[in-house]
Amino acid sequence: MRTILQDLRFGARMLMKNPGFTLIAVFTLALGIGANTAVFSLVNTLFLRPLPLKDAERLVGIYEFRNGRVGLEDLSYTDYLDYRDRNTVFAGLAASAGVWVWLTEGETSSEHNGQLVSANYFSVLGAQPHLGRFFLPEEDATPGARPVAVISYQFWQQRFKSDPATISKTVRMNRLAFTIVGVAPPQLTGLHAGRNIDVWMPTMMSGMGKPARDEFSRQRTWLDLVGRLKPGRTVAEAQAEFATLARQLETAYPETNKGLGVYLAPLQGIHPFERRDAAKLPRLLAAAVVCVLLIACANLAGLLLVRGAARRKEIAIRVALGAGRLRLLRQLLTESLLLALVGGALGLLIAVWSKDWIVTFYAYGISGLNLSLDRLTLGVTFALSVGAGLLFGLAPALQATRPDLVKSLKDEALALGDRRSPLRSALVVTQVALSVLLLVGAGLLLRSIGKVIENAGFDPHQIAHFRLRPGRLGYDVERARAYHREVLRRVEAIPSVQAAVLLAWGTPAAGGSMVSLGLPGQSPVQGEGAWRIAAHEITPRYLETLKIPLRAGREFDERDREGAPLVTIVNETLARQLWPGGNAVGRSLVVDGKEHAIIGVAKDALPRSSDKVAEPFLYLAYWQRQLTDSRLLVRVAGDPRAMLPVLRREVLAVNPDVHVGQEMSLDERTWLTFQAERLMGNALTAAGLIALFLSAIGLYGLLAFAVSQRTREFGIRMALGARAPDVLSLVIRQGLRLTLLGVANGLLAAFALTRALASYLYGVTAGDPLSFIGAAVTLTLVALLACYMPARRATKVDPMIALRCE
Repeated sequence: MRTILQDLRFGARMLMKNPGFTLIAVFTLALGIGANTAVFSLVNTLFLRPLPLKDAERLVGIYEFRNGRVGLEDLSYTDYLDYRDRNTVFAGLAASAGVWVWLTEGETSSEHNGQLVSANYFSVLGAQPHLGRFFLPEEDATPGARPVAVISYQFWQQRFKSDPATISKTVRMNRLAFTIVGVAPPQLTGLHAGRNIDVWMPTMMSGMGKPARDEFSRQRTWLDLVGRLKPGRTVAEAQAEFATLARQLETAYPETNKGLGVYLAPLQGIHPFERRDAAKLPRLLAAAVVCVLLIACANLAGLLLVRGAARRKEIAIRVALGAGRLRLLRQLLTESLLLALVGGALGLLIAVWSKDWIVTFYAYGISGLNLSLDRLTLGVTFALSVGAGLLFGLAPALQATRPDLVKSLKDEALALGDRRSPLRSALVVTQVALSVLLLVGAGLLLRSIGKVIENAGFDPHQIAHFRLRPGRLGYDVERARAYHREVLRRVEAIPSVQAAVLLAWGTPAAGGSMVSLGLPGQSPVQGEGAWRIAAHEITPRYLETLKIPLRAGREFDERDREGAPLVTIVNETLARQLWPGGNAVGRSLVVDGKEHAIIGVAKDALPRSSDKVAEPFLYLAYWQRQLTDSRLLVRVAGDPRAMLPVLRREVLAVNPDVHVGQEMSLDERTWLTFQAERLMGNALTAAGLIALFLSAIGLYGLLAFAVSQRTREFGIRMALGARAPDVLSLVIRQGLRLTLLGVANGLLAAFALTRALASYLYGVTAGDPLSFIGAAVTLTLVALLACYMPARRATKVDPMIALRCE
């Protein structure tokens, strides 16, 4: 221990004697380790972190499993009762289902994430109320009889200002008066990351003003289950028992449970249903930040090689006095590890800022993420720091501890060795290659982001966007149609409004509802073999309002109402697939089992990534479909954001109970659709700029050291008549050779690896020449600047002084 402390003290003194090197090294490591820590905190939150509850490792999620894929809230209430009463592995089994909750206070309404839960839900989780109580068994016994609610601690703080009198307070939610009976503990925000819950209600309140339907029959599937394992029981045992129970239920109820199984997994991270898609972005982010860390390690390895060469006489003296090589290795590695640990500590500060930046891109879809630096994340940061210290410190330490004693002790200048160091050159080439790879990826994504709106296929500018959900208030189709017609009438009466239309589901930039498709006279195909495509249900003037060109025929108009002949508009791709070279207008399609006449052909209007071809798509007349909810799109003469309050007042004037959500411009709503691409573009840009900076430092350090080694040579050259431009070009050529070699390798790697970005690219291909050329030229110019500074220093050598010093 005394020896280790001695190494640490000596290492700290050596680092403090070289503050410039130390600051560069620490800052370089902080960037690499901090970025990796931030991305790991995202991975940890999405896939690894258990609930912060007592004995959380015993909590298990139970999900419907059908056709090889995990379902989303797809078990019936009666299945839940069977599993609850017949299993032997769980101490308790509870049910839950997501539900939207809108809280109405006067004329204002706000939408919140809610959850319907069985009465034993909180006891199974092992949670204790912060205030009040949780649900009683009798409050979850009779459908619709006991409107009580538990609210989250965060919601209590934000909405009710932490008022203890909130308990027993009555609030209006989903048109019903609910009594708040408890506040959940601060650590309980929901079962899955990204699904923070504000309000919990008993499962028996699942109706909440909707049209009457049998919520608790075996045909109605809507629940997830959560269980607490008995002490000593395992997830594998529970999976085996539940597989047996599932087969028994399939035998007993083949009409509803055929092919239905269950999937059990520890309750951690996001819902298993979302994991496959959610893993794509962290995987790419991890690759980018690992590249940054490798560049940082290569940079520091090069700097340590230079520093080791400068310390070769010191090390030779130590060896001559009897120091063993292992002892010297340990001392040098201690200095490297000390650098790495200080860099890792500073990296935690960068990670705190970076993780908050990452969360902003998850504001839609997976919301409410909390990327905290827990013990696992801190452990990974420590391991990264130690690993990085060994990675960049080992090779320089091995080389530095093999001195030529005679040369080193006789003449320090000569002991510096050959100016051509293959290892130092290889490290610079590696940095440049990885930098080119990151810059190409950043260029591709930045160009793609710029083209998302430009080549969207529709015009999102000057359009306001609202989401209207009268169906949540129990409106039937007729009431919803009357409501929407009145909204359109009032909005269109505003002087600055040019047009107002409805879209039933999705957004103009994303697919809508899925419909089955066939041709007249063909036998309908059922099940997995059925042809299903995306469709938008739209009102008249939709295509005109979004400036989607019609290639043939007409758009929907007032003739296409309920009771009129069913009609549809197809896109160019669908028309070409079904009638290549022919006219689709006047032909017919069978949509959801009903024949529709084609009245128009519209241009392909959905943005698509570069690895996908245009997909068939069609438009259906909104008033001919059985719909209750919609998105309101309003084209205005000025700034749509400035018009939002005016438009909202007119919408609420029709019925203030109908919640109005997602108030934003269509530009903003379209950007939300492409939040993953924006995050990757910004992250790769940041990584590319860091890599560019580190590569420039590495190249500058190598050439600066080479110049210091060659002082005598340059003095002799200039004494024999060499001009300053000759010396300048000599040094720049050395740096440029390494740069061009690195650029060539980087371009080859980028050409092979950027195919992984294809699904994130819109309007550009993975082999976009502009991105490749731009990355190569940018890095070469920066490298030239890094080469020029030490080269210029070489031209300032005074031959007499250089020869006298030598």
